[in-house]
Amino acid sequence: MPLVTLSGPPGVGKTALAIHVAHGVSNRFPGGQLYVNLRGYAPGPPMSTVDALTRFLKALGVPPSQIPLDVEEQITLYRSCMAGRQVLVVLDNAAAAEQVRPLLPGSPGCAVLVTSRDTLLGLTALQGARPVGLDALSPDEAHRLLSEMLGARAVLAEPEAVKELARLCAYLPLALRIAAANLANRPGVGNYVARLREGNRLDVLVVDEDDEAAVTAAFDLSYHALKPAARQLFRLLGLIPGPDFTVEAAAAVASLRLDESQRLLDRLAAANLVQQHSPGRYHLHDLLRLYAEQRTNVEENPGSKVIARSNLAAYYHHASAAASNTLSPGSVRLPVPGAGFVVTTPLFADHFEALAWLDTERANLIAAVAQAEETGPLPAAWGLADALHRYFRGHRPGGEGVTIARIGLTAALRSGDRRAEAVMRQALGALAWDSSGYGEAVDQLSLALAYYREMGPDEALVEALNDIGGVYGETGDLSRAAECFEQALDVAEKVDLPVGRAVALSKLGTVNLALLKHDKAVSLYEDALAVFRALNRRYDEATVLTNLGMTRLEMGQADKALPCLHAALDLRTELGSLDGRSNLLDNIAMVYLHLDDLAQAEEYATTALAQARETGSHRAEANALGSLAEIASRRGDQDLAMQRLEQALRIAQEIENRVLEAGVLTELSTVHRKIGNRERALELARRALAMCSSGLDPLVHKRASEALELVLND
Repeated sequence: MPLVTLSGPPGVGKTALAIHVAHGVSNRFPGGQLYVNLRGYAPGPPMSTVDALTRFLKALGVPPSQIPLDVEEQITLYRSCMAGRQVLVVLDNAAAAEQVRPLLPGSPGCAVLVTSRDTLLGLTALQGARPVGLDALSPDEAHRLLSEMLGARAVLAEPEAVKELARLCAYLPLALRIAAANLANRPGVGNYVARLREGNRLDVLVVDEDDEAAVTAAFDLSYHALKPAARQLFRLLGLIPGPDFTVEAAAAVASLRLDESQRLLDRLAAANLVQQHSPGRYHLHDLLRLYAEQRTNVEENPGSKVIARSNLAAYYHHASAAASNTLSPGSVRLPVPGAGFVVTTPLFADHFEALAWLDTERANLIAAVAQAEETGPLPAAWGLADALHRYFRGHRPGGEGVTIARIGLTAALRSGDRRAEAVMRQALGALAWDSSGYGEAVDQLSLALAYYREMGPDEALVEALNDIGGVYGETGDLSRAAECFEQALDVAEKVDLPVGRAVALSKLGTVNLALLKHDKAVSLYEDALAVFRALNRRYDEATVLTNLGMTRLEMGQADKALPCLHAALDLRTELGSLDGRSNLLDNIAMVYLHLDDLAQAEEYATTALAQARETGSHRAEANALGSLAEIASRRGDQDLAMQRLEQALRIAQEIENRVLEAGVLTELSTVHRKIGNRERALELARRALAMCSSGLDPLVHKRASEALELVLND
């Protein structure tokens, strides 16, 4: 006997689909159809087995006087009447498998279609039912439903408003039908959408003077059918700010053991109040999330909500700190406080697992930072932002890292925590540096430095000195850069910070490279490399190998440069690090240019350009354009070379990087010289040289001088 269970959240259209299917297959059941609403989720008690069987027996032609009173006798008579018949039995709105089993006919010619908000997995296990889960409609399906109910004219008149209406109804058929019913007497989809946006959507999604025609009423029936522990978890899930959650997050927000959290989530999933969209990951549909929040506001006191949010923030903070420290040991600068419950922190075997966890939880973690700043606890906002800084900077560069650092800074300023303020400013300064925002980088890092100096020498001071020195070095102020790196080295040696000391040595290597002191630069890089390898600091190792490779190239040792750069690329690829990757790819392109392998050079430079644009690294974008211009020029396409250099020049001027601008002007001078435009080449070379006259980067000065000499000798 075919048995199908249709299950899904309240309002998803289970009954409508069952009736539609029943009509569609009516010709396959000449014995007719039996339908009963079991009222499993309805105001008042569910229909009893006796009442349901009595209705069926009457429909099958049994006189009322011959219907037995005993339920077992009724079941026997019912199955006897169904024997040999081909009947479709529709059992609508069942609450549990026990309500369904007595109504199963048992005859092979019959079929049964059951609808329920519960999955009724017991029927699958014991009776072989085929479960079919229903979810909300797709956007296109929701649009078609609204078109049928509102009419094509209304939809064509306000197409964007209709799309927004479907979204605000979470594509739930019940909500869509209620909205369409309300619009029947109040035309103007845009006005109704505005009401949904501005107020409580659940309060608006109700038909006037019909309490049952309301989304909230449908949700109430499922919610109140739960046991108290499941009800509490469901409503507290409404406090989780991100798009989805795990068993661990649910355990944190409700202060549960993991096994209890899993058991209750299984119950909620069976009741179709939460959906498990992938293994171990759950989410609430939009309207159910609003309903959960509503129940929390009604049933939870303010203190319990504070505890729930604090525990959730503590879980995210502890887990993020563990993941970040796995990616980059020691990267979490602010202390991770204890929690008011036992935090179940994921265990990460290696950086692959840590990075995968951070990628999966990224949207939830960003939402958690924002929630902590908005509703508290404030320390969670800056603590979580700090724990995530290295991840966003090194692996997912872009606006998200800046966003959470700004939120963290706001929280620190509101609470008056000066150390947290300094750490957030340092994070913002480093991120501004990465995107070539040199002015903001210096401003933020200077404020952080002022606090660190006041508090005395420590690791934070060393990091900030190395960061701000890097900004000065990149913009050509080599004397200030060297001063900062020397200070960082001195502090690191005084307080015994081997990593900080190695970073300072590496940074001093970049200064010596710019000063054309190649042997000194190589010595400093090799000292730093030995420390990073001894401490298994692979990210830092990749950075030093990159710098060492470029120094070898400047020394005319392309054969030694290429292995260093490829080793650095292998490390960054293995670590999943995007930070500095575009520059590294462009550096490899430059080596291939020196080796006159234009095809390989173009491949790496093109990839570098795409990577730079993706991550918002403007300086790297200009450098890659310069390499592509050199490739075009060598191939004889001077127009393309000039076009790419003009793009690079605009970028250099926009980010106010005089070193970069002087370098691009030098390259433009070379292209103009090649096409015989001597006057323009002379002008550009002199402009480049003038920019370097104040001691700006001797390496750039050397190249500009060489370009000018070539023009003068033509």
